[in-house]
Amino acid sequence: MVVQAAKTAGPIVVPSLHPAFIFRGKFQYEGVVAGDLQKAFDLATGARRPDRWKILCEEGLRAGEPPPAREVIAFLKRARSANVLATDSETTRENPLVGRLRCLSIATRTETVVIPLLRRVGGWKKGHFEPAYSAPEEQAIRRLVREVLESPRSVKRLQNAPFDTLVYRAHEVADLTKAKIDDTMYLHHTVLPELPHKLAFLESIYGCGPNHKQVVREGADADTKGSEKFERMADKDLWPYNGIDSACLHPIADALLSEVKRAGLREVYDHDMRLARVTLEMRARGITYDIERARYYRRMLNRVARYRLEAMAGLAGLEPVKLRPNRGSQVRQA
Repeated sequence: MVVQAAKTAGPIVVPSLHPAFIFRGKFQYEGVVAGDLQKAFDLATGARRPDRWKILCEEGLRAGEPPPAREVIAFLKRARSANVLATDSETTRENPLVGRLRCLSIATRTETVVIPLLRRVGGWKKGHFEPAYSAPEEQAIRRLVREVLESPRSVKRLQNAPFDTLVYRAHEVADLTKAKIDDTMYLHHTVLPELPHKLAFLESIYGCGPNHKQVVREGADADTKGSEKFERMADKDLWPYNGIDSACLHPIADALLSEVKRAGLREVYDHDMRLARVTLEMRARGITYDIERARYYRRMLNRVARYRLEAMAGLAGLEPVKLRPNRGSQVRQA
């Protein structure tokens, strides 16, 4: 994370952890502090510059105005030729199968588009959501979004891919189950499983920009908890936030892929992603439960349990109905 005065050309500050925090047993964060010091040195010497994201129609987004449909369509047509794309979604609930999809964003290496699907009318208490675009415009945008996200040409980069994959499937945006995906959360878990894996933490380590996640805490009431914050956030706060979420995935993924390759853990990561696809399908479609076979196994287990109980009772010299296997005294007697 990098902090700089907003209205003046003040010094750039790189916050980090206090050394005492490391010395009191949190040794897994030693590399984090070393990385912060290296980042500060690179910024001071000009070897690195603070991140600047190019978000399409950013001024309008920060005013609560969705980008014109023609601009979104033009971006999506350009994105069809990209080799790597990052994407992120924002919903009104943490459960991807229940919450409403407010917006999504897609980022190439050079530019990002935020696609609002819903816009808030009125305040969060008495207001409501309505479509951000007309029906023909939304239909055209959705068709291109599906084409871009399902294209085998590009690698998709996501943070917690199972969540966004379910969101896109539930809202008929795109099917990413067969796409080539680089998941920054899984990548980080592969190389540093002992550290947090949330995007805010990853951005503070591998990014070089301000903490945009602060807008989540400021965009809702102090007593708002969980995913309700994203339901109550104003459009002018949520839409740019969503765009940066996608844009920042590129430097994070680049750094993590290099670390995975350097550590020789690519096979481990690929194995985890294959398992993630299985759990994704289980969550999306459910698990087949054979009731008749379950009843059969239940009868067999009860029969074996009665036999074992009778055997233990015979060893203890007790009636089977009086035997309590969880009593230590009876187990010792047996």
